[in-house]
Amino acid sequence: MSKSVTPYSILKGIGAEKLREHIYRNISGEQFDSHDFNISFSIHFPDEYNRMLETHPADEDFNSVKHKVAATMGMFLQRNQEELHIKKIGKGKYTLSLNGTMTTTSLWQKTR
Repeated sequence: MSKSVTPYSILKGIGAEKLREHIYRNISGEQFDSHDFNISFSIHFPDEYNRMLETHPADEDFNSVKHKVAATMGMFLQRNQEELHIKKIGKGKYTLSLNGTMTTTSLWQKTR
């Protein structure tokens, strides 16, 4: 895979408009946490999610890779709040992440 392809560039390639539509159509309620987004994204964008995982070296620990991808997804939400029509409102719950560890999530509010 090309070095210029990163998890962040894959998200940018999908675009804020399409991801905003995804958030509003597929994540219920006015508030959601980062794990809700990550899980929903992995289900509704499986090819893109797998490509994000594949941007990391094959010999890297898989749980570490999933953690890095999740962190990138959170950074994308943070940097694109306005275009996504969401606002970070604090810490969410302590839940099991996609990489199998317990972590505290970020809590987001839909703004439209």
